[in-house]
Amino acid sequence: MFRSLHGGADQAVIGEFLRQELEVHFGLPSSRPPEAAAARFVDWWAAADPADGADSR
Repeated sequence: MFRSLHGGADQAVIGEFLRQELEVHFGLPSSRPPEAAAARFVDWWAAADPADGADSR
């Protein structure tokens, strides 16, 4: 996921990645669409400040 975010992936791409991970990798039914979580990840990534040393992009 971090590679996708670093490459500029948007909410739709991250949402599909999360859906695949939940359903295929973990075998869990997705009772709620992952779009809300995807939006939070994309917002978090956009707000990260690499100048503070916490983000080693």
